[in-house]
Amino acid sequence: METYKIMTICHVVFTIAAFVSGLVAIIVEPKGGEVHKKSGRYYFYFYVGVVLTAFLMLFIKFKIFFLALTLFGTYLIIAGTYYAKKNEKIITKNWWILSILLLTVFIYLVDVFIIIFNIELGWIIVRLTFAMIALSTLIFELSIKRNRILLHATLMLLSFIPLINGLMARLSPNEYVWIFWILGYIIFIPLIIAWFKQSKKLKALLK
Repeated sequence: METYKIMTICHVVFTIAAFVSGLVAIIVEPKGGEVHKKSGRYYFYFYVGVVLTAFLMLFIKFKIFFLALTLFGTYLIIAGTYYAKKNEKIITKNWWILSILLLTVFIYLVDVFIIIFNIELGWIIVRLTFAMIALSTLIFELSIKRNRILLHATLMLLSFIPLINGLMARLSPNEYVWIFWILGYIIFIPLIIAWFKQSKKLKALLK
């Protein structure tokens, strides 16, 4: 079996494992209890597997969009975990972690500049969507009140969506695969916003 195929299988296995452990953290105990913390640790470990196998695949078949996507996932999981481990409620900016996001946004913008001239409309929409999500995350990081709970919850939920997109894309017909790469964001970002607005416990924690 080719090395790339082996890496792809490992990547999918880690993605499914991360998806399941993340689902447990979100659904079973979303407000930060012991089950949430334990499943969150497994989510982090499996997500690291997703990122590492993605980088290995990029060494074999390089695509600038997937480099940006992998860096974005790296930033989300590192930053989300970092905020979870902080003790203080209001925290300062960590520029080492933010440098990953700045690099990600730059590569997404380079990718957008390249593909506008040489790719089909569906994939232009996908890549513009991801570039806008990364840029919006940067603006959010730089402008939002530095409440670690809000930052942790937002970034970890955002990190969960690409797993959903990737799994759906692998199961979708080839002619519609680009739709499934953005479907998770279309569905879940409004749900995340609604959850933040309606969660009384989260509002209490953020005060």
